[in-house]
Amino acid sequence: MDWGIDPARVAEISTIASSRRFSARDTEKFVLAITGSGSENADLPLWDMLQVLFSLGALTANPRMPARDAAIGCMLDESGILLRPLRQDGPVRITLAGATIEASAAEIVLSYGAGNGDAKTRSFSWSRIRRALGLADFLFAAEADERSEGGLVALRTALDAVFSLSAFDEDGMKRAVQEPARFMRAWRRRHLPLLAFADLIRQREAFLNASGRRERQREFDPDDLISLWSFALLHGETWSFARFAERFSALIREERSSVGRRDFMAPASIDSLMARQPSENPEEALIAWLDQQALIGELELDEPDEEDDEPEEEDEDGIVRERVYAALMRLPVEPKFLNKEERESIGRALAILPLAHEQPLTLVRSRAVAPWENRLVEASRRIAGSNRGQVDQSPEAFDYAGIAAGLAALGRRLDELLLIANALEAIEGPQSDAATAEGQKLLRRWRHDRASFRIDDAKLALTFARHGGALRTVAAALHRINRQQKRFGETADLVAQAASDEARFTDVFSQRYQGRSKRP
Repeated sequence: MDWGIDPARVAEISTIASSRRFSARDTEKFVLAITGSGSENADLPLWDMLQVLFSLGALTANPRMPARDAAIGCMLDESGILLRPLRQDGPVRITLAGATIEASAAEIVLSYGAGNGDAKTRSFSWSRIRRALGLADFLFAAEADERSEGGLVALRTALDAVFSLSAFDEDGMKRAVQEPARFMRAWRRRHLPLLAFADLIRQREAFLNASGRRERQREFDPDDLISLWSFALLHGETWSFARFAERFSALIREERSSVGRRDFMAPASIDSLMARQPSENPEEALIAWLDQQALIGELELDEPDEEDDEPEEEDEDGIVRERVYAALMRLPVEPKFLNKEERESIGRALAILPLAHEQPLTLVRSRAVAPWENRLVEASRRIAGSNRGQVDQSPEAFDYAGIAAGLAALGRRLDELLLIANALEAIEGPQSDAATAEGQKLLRRWRHDRASFRIDDAKLALTFARHGGALRTVAAALHRINRQQKRFGETADLVAQAASDEARFTDVFSQRYQGRSKRP
């Protein structure tokens, strides 16, 4: 399975699988353990790993090699010098820290907890033991970076905790597994960027299959997105449409930026992983290994819009959005460039990049339906609590022109701030007498309207100089969104489109919230 993993990480996993001589099935389970997709509890393979290392350490310890060191020796013993006698010399039984470990040609059995009335028995086949040692190998080799001390530190901490237990039990294991579990979560966030979108990816693939789109076309137009959201609601999704649009946009950003930023590849099959041959199709492994599905096509990247050639669009969508959003967050609270409502409104538009650029209809839909759906959610909660009445299904009028006008007003507001910065000579650029005069006029108005601007020019100019770059970045991004909204308004009947969308959302909400509001 793959979640956007890059070729270097594939090579590392493949090396371990090859050196351990994993079968195809073992390799699959090994990769699932690393990606955290082998079960609902992503930490279970780490429990296996520590219990196997504890058992092997106990079985191979001797006066010159304490159990902890013996466990490390077994992990590094790819030739089998330490492990082979356990399988060939007949049954072996030993007790350590109140736990009993038995080894045979078929398996190792670990029994513990009998003393406190909570007896546990775990059986590990030798195939399972090899996978556990492979996972320890992975931690052992995982390098440190600026965010973590590396897998070796986590492994050493866990082994110290396990072998220092006076009584081997569940509570001790929970404490011991914390460090490697924390490391693996951080590793997955860093190296498996699509993992956070697992549910959405499954929903998308199921929708494509159910809708008969066997050619795996993933270009979703605004109506497709509503259909996908409606499909997801029927299969357990709970997100509002606005939140769903944001999440879908984030998935698009990650997929595109992953492809563009590092040309990521992933194992398309177990055989290709064993051969260390990266796949040209990252989603094939994702679906085939996780959901046992096939028919996966290559990701298709959009061609850039030739008419929109601002410098900020030279990067990939994900990078642009993160940079613009970070710039928005850097704008000062004092003096108040944007109030809370204005900042949130811009943030919501940025949240659905690149759809805000490519699908202006999706942007206005998400903003128009949000207050209506929020009201329905709150009403259904009240009714569920009181068990009385029905949810008011009547829509609030969709005003697509008004939403576009609001975004345009925010764009003009940012333009005003740039003119003020120009008048204060706080930013570089051409400064005409007319622009300077207009900026000074605007500054007087802003000082009248906002008390935070009533500071001396030198201090205000210093603030604008410090935040001028962020201000330009946000203004440029919002301008492009507004241009797309303007084009959309010039080519579509906004009133008719709003009425049609009201009817479509009414159908979805009547099913979604009527069921919640019925009395038992």
